[in-house]
Amino acid sequence: MKKKLIVMTLSAVILGNMAACQAKNKKEETKTSQTEQVATDNKETGQQMPTLSKKEIVALMPEVAKKAKKIMVDNGEKIHPSFNMKDKQILIVSNIAKTAYLVNSQDEKFGKKDEAVEYSTDTIIDKQIMTGAFGETEFNGKKTYFYNIDNQMGLIQSQEKEEQSNEIVRTVLHEGIHMYLQPVIEKGEKVASLESAGTEAKRALSYPIPIEDRINRAQQAYFYREALKAKSEEEKISLIKKGNFYYKKFTDSNPDNAKKEVFDRIEGQPTYSEARGLATVTGKNTDDKTLNDETIKNILKDYRVSDEMLQMGMEDMEYYSVGSLAYGNIQVLNQMKEVQETNQNPVQHLYEKYGVEENKGNEELTKGIKTQFEEQNEQLKQQIDGVDKKVKDAEYTKIKVNLPEKIDGFELHTNSVNYKFQEKEGTIETISQELKLGENRLKLTQSELIKTTENGKEVYYLMVPKKDVEIKGDKVSIQSKDIQVFDQNFKKNGEMLELN
Repeated sequence: MKKKLIVMTLSAVILGNMAACQAKNKKEETKTSQTEQVATDNKETGQQMPTLSKKEIVALMPEVAKKAKKIMVDNGEKIHPSFNMKDKQILIVSNIAKTAYLVNSQDEKFGKKDEAVEYSTDTIIDKQIMTGAFGETEFNGKKTYFYNIDNQMGLIQSQEKEEQSNEIVRTVLHEGIHMYLQPVIEKGEKVASLESAGTEAKRALSYPIPIEDRINRAQQAYFYREALKAKSEEEKISLIKKGNFYYKKFTDSNPDNAKKEVFDRIEGQPTYSEARGLATVTGKNTDDKTLNDETIKNILKDYRVSDEMLQMGMEDMEYYSVGSLAYGNIQVLNQMKEVQETNQNPVQHLYEKYGVEENKGNEELTKGIKTQFEEQNEQLKQQIDGVDKKVKDAEYTKIKVNLPEKIDGFELHTNSVNYKFQEKEGTIETISQELKLGENRLKLTQSELIKTTENGKEVYYLMVPKKDVEIKGDKVSIQSKDIQVFDQNFKKNGEMLELN
């Protein structure tokens, strides 16, 4: 049941997960674990992710383009006073459909601003557009925000068409907030993303998982959500104070937790913006009251704040749920202008304004999270022990892969687990990715590996059974269920084979 819930969630929260797969020279990389869970689910069930047909995608794209323009170009300032996309082109791309739509053209010889101009992807020569998840490039001689919708197709295929376009456009907006709003409102024009948030807080899991932290964050989200539902201001404030009690417990319990609180703003802001952006296209009109009411409805409908998701205690999801709920309460209490002007963390604002109210929390929520993470801690221990065994086992060939400067295509991976390898801090990852190594390619399919950083560059270490490794002179071939590369140059460094 839990796996099903994860996949259901993904249709609403694909967000910027694909960004982590792209080249390090891309400024905005927003990495989370929700999409990563798809790989785990498919691996364990042995199922292929269903997807929309080319015809269905072609039919969907004009609506996505239309909504992207209405939300981001026409109504950007209603989302945030500093969010202005009027001078930015938006290009919605699908390699599956071989179609792209240009929104808000900045050169009339290629199309009017009010039109969505259709292109065949066969006419697009920019590799960044064709292989990247999203980013900024130059198109028709103008700066352009591009977004590739293909990775979402398997996650929305069971929804109605209206909801499909909403789910895509909310992700287009989410990444647009990261790229075009947050750098403007950050001090010193600093890009705000999960990787460049000015904090050393790790996003990988550590063994054992701190269960109390997950309980505290789930309780915080729970009370913030109930505050949004409450009718009277007095009741709202009381529930916010109860949520703040668990926020204080969370930040007081570990210095690293205090570093992580910045993510509540960094991910909460675009998540709240999703709800507000959709309100501009789903509301009956655009007056302030309707817009505010629809925004709150959208926040409460978001699966990331549901009972099922809170019960799962997913750390990466907390930044989205807690942050967006905090912004929602600030809106309802008519304090948004103050928070937007100072770009204050919404949770910190609620905590400083209202303080705490001690309480026992939702006991069922606490019980469920304890049970779940006691099981997960045992699974983490088994995973770490398994990697330890491979590292020490002479029957495994150790392969080092220096990641290229630019990586084409997507990376899909499961939750990272902190792991020390050769005295270096690293993580255990399970990754699906294709890497270009010179004229050759290395294909990883749900491959468990160790990732570290050396001299500022990412490195993969693969532990491969010797029976799957064939060496002929200065060439090595690997053919296993999760790793394929043929006739690749390498150099030997002790027991390690380094691909180059």
